[in-house]
Amino acid sequence: FLTEVYGNVNGYYGPPTAPQVERTEVLGRELEDVIKKVQDQLVGQLPSINAALEQKHLRPIQALSEADWQKQHQEASQ
Repeated sequence: FLTEVYGNVNGYYGPPTAPQVERTEVLGRELEDVIKKVQDQLVGQLPSINAALEQKHLRPIQALSEADWQKQHQEASQ
């Protein structure tokens, strides 16, 4: 969906139109909804997944915050 909006904006001679701007805002809200849903599922399922991993003597999964993920990727790109 984002590539469609990008193509429309890129192919239009002039500033983005109001519907194009509105569409990007809608896509942003939809993305935030998906991120929240995934985070909620992670919080709900990770403890049982980690318990199963520990029973098999495997390391548990550590969830990273977005800030920690950004920091790791900034350090890796330097």
